[in-house]
Amino acid sequence: MKNLPTLYRLNCLAAALLLGTPAAQAQNKQVWKTYYDKCVEAKNQADWKAVDNFCPAAWNEAAKFGTDSPEMGDTENAYGIILDNQGRYNEAEQRYRHALTIRERTAHLFTNGTEPVASTQNNLAGVYLKLGRLQDAEALY
Repeated sequence: MKNLPTLYRLNCLAAALLLGTPAAQAQNKQVWKTYYDKCVEAKNQADWKAVDNFCPAAWNEAAKFGTDSPEMGDTENAYGIILDNQGRYNEAEQRYRHALTIRERTAHLFTNGTEPVASTQNNLAGVYLKLGRLQDAEALY
């Protein structure tokens, strides 16, 4: 009986998490942001082992918000940069294209509006240049 209040509180917390309360969503966003920041930091330091740990975790957390969420757009763009840096241009193109689609669709949600869109367009154009697809690149510049 002594543990009943604790058990009750744990059940309430579990229900809140399952129902997606604002507090739970904020917690999920913080988890995603932590993994995302560590992924970007690892990329900047060319720590590919850390990239392989943190970036999939960031992607998995972003997927909880939906495959077309702003979090997924940011994560896909970061993955594109990583693949681009590794010379995996065809894979980078796919990530950038998905990120661009998301960012175009969600630009109105942010105060910096089209800045993420322009950044991803620039990244995608750079990949097109590396692939020799000059017309595709020019269309984005």
